[in-house]
Amino acid sequence: MRERDFPGGEIRIASLQEENEYFRRYYMVYPSDGLTITGAMNVPRGQGPFPVLILLHGYFEREQYWTGADTWQMADFFARNGYLTIAPDYRSWGGSDSGPSFFHMGLVADVLNLISSLPSLPQADTERVFLLGHSMGGGIATKVLVIDERVSAAVLYAPNSADDVDLIGRWGPGCLPNQSQKEGDECNPGEVIPADLPQDLVETYLEAAGDGRFLQFVAPINYLEAVNVPVQIHIGESDGEKLTQTPPQWSRKLYEALLAARKEVEFFSYPGEGHYFEPPAWEEMVNRALAFLDEV
Repeated sequence: MRERDFPGGEIRIASLQEENEYFRRYYMVYPSDGLTITGAMNVPRGQGPFPVLILLHGYFEREQYWTGADTWQMADFFARNGYLTIAPDYRSWGGSDSGPSFFHMGLVADVLNLISSLPSLPQADTERVFLLGHSMGGGIATKVLVIDERVSAAVLYAPNSADDVDLIGRWGPGCLPNQSQKEGDECNPGEVIPADLPQDLVETYLEAAGDGRFLQFVAPINYLEAVNVPVQIHIGESDGEKLTQTPPQWSRKLYEALLAARKEVEFFSYPGEGHYFEPPAWEEMVNRALAFLDEV
């Protein structure tokens, strides 16, 4: 992934979704690995350029997902505070094209191509690009941090483990076309395994997903020396009670590993909060994140 090019392209506005005194919300599209990726973008009023906050959503069942799900509240909050926010749907979600994504690396590619596409936006300050990821999106953000140096800081909210061994251990490998986590299969629907993939590629992926040694090569926790920007982590102490949620020990594990690697990191835990924070914890979290990003 470090050796690959992620050229991106033009971020194109497809439609205006909302307009208020603080910002305009657009439905937008951009290219990634030959796919068209959709998403939502909030552009603050004014001349800019504005710092860019890329919001990375967590896992949703695809048939229930809609553009902006899991991110719209944060998008509105940060746009009101002067940030140009972009929330990509990723491949296979929303109106995006579908394409393979093993170990979430296809989704990571969609984020890297988005970063490469930012110069097509005259309102974007491409020297101040931040990530805020929730759940699966937090795991994607962590992988981006160890691959790409163009991000200035990252906020992780109830993130997936930075150790892929944990992810496979909790959810299993990606769901094959005839499998469903809802039907009791031990598989991770966050992976994208299209039905038309060559069988030998699918078999190789399944073999790799069952190889603990191989998983160390795709786990960002083993590459934290590459992280050169500040990180802020938020986790609810009651998270992880359901299979689809992220156990608090995953966040603590990453925090301790970043400290051991002598990286700049802040950690906040919230008693009684689950995978989605409720007021007043939610307000406390976003205000901490805003103060953190404003200082970078």
